[in-house]
Formats: sequence, C-alpha cells, structure tokens
Amino acid sequence: TVEPDYFQWALSAVSSVSPGQFMQQIRHDTSKMIFSSFGRIKRENLSHDFWARGYLVVLGIRPHPVEMVKQYIRLIRRQQGLHTL
Repeated sequence: TVEPDYFQWALSAVSSVSPGQFMQQIRHDTSKMIFSSFGRIKRENLSHDFWARGYLVVLGIRPHPVEMVKQYIRLIRRQQGLHTL
C-alpha cells in the first residue's frame, strides 16, 4: 500500500533474523537504490539514509490499520519536533 505519508508491505522472513536487523538491511538497500537513481536527493541528504527514523512492525497477515499508522506517524513527528498530521 502506498500513501502520501507512508507505505506498507507484507513479507515473510526467517525467524533467525530480528525485525530490527531486517529493517536496517531494507533501509540500507533501498536508500542505496534511491540515491543511485536520484543524485540530487543524495547530494541533499548527508545522512546516507533516505528514510526517516523509526519504523512500525506489526505481526500478522493483514495490513496495518490506517489509524494505527497515522498515530505512529504523529508520535514520531512529535518526538522529532515536527508538526503532526
């Protein structure tokens, strides 16, 4: 699901890899792909990480409830000192 403020996907991973390790790898790999395709974004981003800090992991086979995702985004933005949705 792709929305203006977030996207979510369902996946299956081996249990020997923690969600944190898995997300770090996804963030690294996708940031690298985005920066290689969009050089201007890379030049403007000194962190070498395209993604905002934080991620929400929910176990199960259904998509995350929209309101849960929006509450999480509001919480993270508040922690970062940014305005909420």
